[in-house]
Amino acid sequence: MKLSSIFNYIKNIILGPAKIRLNSIKLQNKYGGAAPKPFDIIWVDPKKIDCIIRPSFKNNKRLGTEFGTFIVSGNWDIELYDDGKGLKKIKDLDVYKLTEEIIYDDGSSSNLNGNIKFNNLNKQKKHIKKLYKKIDTEGFKMQRDMSKKDRNRNLYSGLIPPEFDEVRIAITRDGEFVLDDGRHRLCVAKLLKIKYIPVRVIARHEQWQNIRTNIYNWSKNKKNKNIDSYKNHPDIINMMSNNYV
Repeated sequence: MKLSSIFNYIKNIILGPAKIRLNSIKLQNKYGGAAPKPFDIIWVDPKKIDCIIRPSFKNNKRLGTEFGTFIVSGNWDIELYDDGKGLKKIKDLDVYKLTEEIIYDDGSSSNLNGNIKFNNLNKQKKHIKKLYKKIDTEGFKMQRDMSKKDRNRNLYSGLIPPEFDEVRIAITRDGEFVLDDGRHRLCVAKLLKIKYIPVRVIARHEQWQNIRTNIYNWSKNKKNKNIDSYKNHPDIINMMSNNYV
């Protein structure tokens, strides 16, 4: 292991849990009972995740959004992909096209490889084939239900729970789902037509969080507000059922 990798690992062991705890306290103080929790899992239909955001919140050092869950303002949820930034259709990703070819393997895309840019195409194929076989035979499991060797990675010696590494999504101002990290798993789930997968919300648009907060307050105060358009949203269902109200 490189010295820089060892340094980053040790830094994350110390700083990761501390950052998550500090951010959770800030959210709790600001949003009260409607505050997002960093390791809450919601179940989402893969078909409803159409785009991926770049750069990801997971790797956005400027925002510092790797650890925990965050409320983020701005236009990140409506900016189309350009010059490596913005929202890009998942079906336009090379990894989606490659996964499609591997799963269907009908020869219809025999020239696909020449148009796919991976540093190690064979390594990508091997990873996707292994992932596809496992999900197809065992179903789409939560990280917690997997053996340690099958989990996405070793989460800092158990200091961070396995939920941290579920497929990560962000939620836009309108409550739509955007992929942040976990593109291989999502592509396989989409192409296998899996109905629901567990995801962790790494970021919510500030306007969506305001909707969550209003719904929480209306419910707490027994106010008769019309929330029918949101009552079936997975993020709202989780908030209302997970000992919030």
